[in-house]
Amino acid sequence: MSVLNTVTPRVRRSVFAGLAAGAAAGTLFAAPAAEATTTPAAAQRMVSIALSQVGQGETNGYSKFGKWYGEKVNARSLGKAAWCDMFVSWVGDQAGVTKKVGMFSYTVSHAQWFDGKGRFDRTPRVGDLVFFDWNGGKKIAGIDHVGLVTKVNKNGTVDTVEGNVSDKVQTRTRYMSTIVGFGHPAYGQ
Repeated sequence: MSVLNTVTPRVRRSVFAGLAAGAAAGTLFAAPAAEATTTPAAAQRMVSIALSQVGQGETNGYSKFGKWYGEKVNARSLGKAAWCDMFVSWVGDQAGVTKKVGMFSYTVSHAQWFDGKGRFDRTPRVGDLVFFDWNGGKKIAGIDHVGLVTKVNKNGTVDTVEGNVSDKVQTRTRYMSTIVGFGHPAYGQ
């Protein structure tokens, strides 16, 4: 017995219509489309530098990333502040792309900066900054954490490297349910 004999006539018509449309478009048996773009070298540098810091953490409440940021902006008190965004900013500085990545300590302001440039949406790419709201909200104002996308997975998750996760730089696999959006640095421009 054919599988199509076990479904309703309406479902059968829908299946045949989809097959016909695919055949007409010449895509029925076509190979999957290649990824639209390759990962820019600067994005690869960002990922490599960020991953080299996995395990780096705090000492007596201070992080090297908070210390670095505090020295950059002449606010040494930031050495003990939450440092996820300072980590991403440090990585951008080390990769030589600060102007493309931004330099922030406050995640909401960082996301607003990308949004103001028309470079913030919900489509991940390797090297993007990923902004989270642990309450599952989708508004920039609710963002409370940031990391860097290291891989986009076929199952809809993204692999990341993030600062200030249990007081360390760590890798994670994250679901879209906690992601507000992605900041796309203009690496190629």
